[in-house]
Amino acid sequence: MVAKLEREDDVNMELRAAREASGKTQSQVAKEIGVNTVSYQRYESENRVPNAVIAILIARALGSTVEKLFGAATPDNTKEPRTEGKRTNSEEAQHQKGRKIPN
Repeated sequence: MVAKLEREDDVNMELRAAREASGKTQSQVAKEIGVNTVSYQRYESENRVPNAVIAILIARALGSTVEKLFGAATPDNTKEPRTEGKRTNSEEAQHQKGRKIPN
């Protein structure tokens, strides 16, 4: 499951602030992480979300962390969705093993 960012509207501001604090231009960061400048600009403007590898490279290039730049997964978004009357994959696996999962 894809985790939702804590504050999607703050991601571009955090990314831009970190880049500016590093003294680098968008072009410099883009070159350092191996993408074109337009792609990096889209990460800052939230028109594009970087994959995990690019997010790590951006964080390293800016001397930061992925969590700080892009937010952390919220607990309610990391669980499997429950469909009415059906077991989640985890529940089904536990059922097959004969164990009951507490609610």
